[in-house]
Amino acid sequence: MTAGDEATAGEPTSEATPPRGRSFRGSWLVMGMICLGCVTTAGLFWFWNTRTADYLPLADALAEALPGSSPRVEGGRRRRPDPDVTLLQVMLKVPFDPGEDHATPPPQAAATLETVEETVAASPFAGRYDVLEVHLRRDGPGGVITSATYTRPMPKPAGSAERDDG
Repeated sequence: MTAGDEATAGEPTSEATPPRGRSFRGSWLVMGMICLGCVTTAGLFWFWNTRTADYLPLADALAEALPGSSPRVEGGRRRRPDPDVTLLQVMLKVPFDPGEDHATPPPQAAATLETVEETVAASPFAGRYDVLEVHLRRDGPGGVITSATYTRPMPKPAGSAERDDG
């Protein structure tokens, strides 16, 4: 060892000293990420439930009338072309070819649309909206999705024809 080495032997070198400043443990970072994930999941759950909770009875009635359809129901206003029109949207999964947009529906799709209209007419939503929009979607072989959208005037409430006559 030389004289210069003896003077620096007890002192730490600049390469060995960690930088001074804030540092935190990795476990705190992991806990923070888990908390962020929980808060985000809770927020999404809350948002989705508040958005669709009002329509849950209608979705349940459609699921009972059309087993395996996985109905989703939403309501609101159109953004385009006419924002003053209120709209009730029903999205259904179907096992048959739903047809094409703006065309006459095939027989199975027509029967499904009739069932949807009857179920909506029996619900409390029948008089609240202007338009009923039904989206039919089929997950075909090979991952090919076919869909069709049918727009109908909102059905009258189930008992309204009897009330008008008498």
